[in-house]
Amino acid sequence: MLRSTARRRTACAGSRSHGSRARPCVPSSRHHHAPADTVGSVTGVAAAAGGLGGFLPPLVMGSLHGAHGSYALGLVLLALAAAAA
Repeated sequence: MLRSTARRRTACAGSRSHGSRARPCVPSSRHHHAPADTVGSVTGVAAAAGGLGGFLPPLVMGSLHGAHGSYALGLVLLALAAAAA
């Protein structure tokens, strides 16, 4: 018991904190790597969704405000999209 605790403390000593945020310590024997062939695909899909999410809603809100003079319909559509996600 003492040996594994000492080993865990040694492995985690350098990763305790950076600035004001404490990082969790994961011993190397339990660390699992993500499959290399899917990491790029998942990152690309997430980046594309974030790009569209930051680009399309302002355009929709602006066009709806221009057509109706109010942001109410755009906010309702954003609430529906958030509820569907």
